[in-house]
Amino acid sequence: MDTSAADESVVTDSLGRRTGPRRQHSLEEKVRILKETHVKGASVSAVARRHNVNTNQIFAWRQLYRQGLLVAPGAEGESAMLPVKVGTPTVLPTERRPSGRTVLSLPLDRRG
Repeated sequence: MDTSAADESVVTDSLGRRTGPRRQHSLEEKVRILKETHVKGASVSAVARRHNVNTNQIFAWRQLYRQGLLVAPGAEGESAMLPVKVGTPTVLPTERRPSGRTVLSLPLDRRG
């Protein structure tokens, strides 16, 4: 087992539970680690051991990344483009009721 990656001292209690502060990973570091796991033939557990991170933590980061919640700085200005269909504006017929309310008649979409 490779012990060179265990250069950080972790304070634990008598049962082996961590009592010291948790490690904080920057967004850049998380994205860099995630990219290593996407390399063909890479093992998530091997990447986790190499970076001294729990495997479950990497899977949680992957889920956040897929949901777009783990975005590297600098990518904030980028926005997703959505397809837009421009059509001819339609004037909808209106009808005045005796009560003074205006009723709009909307066409039904029959495309199915």
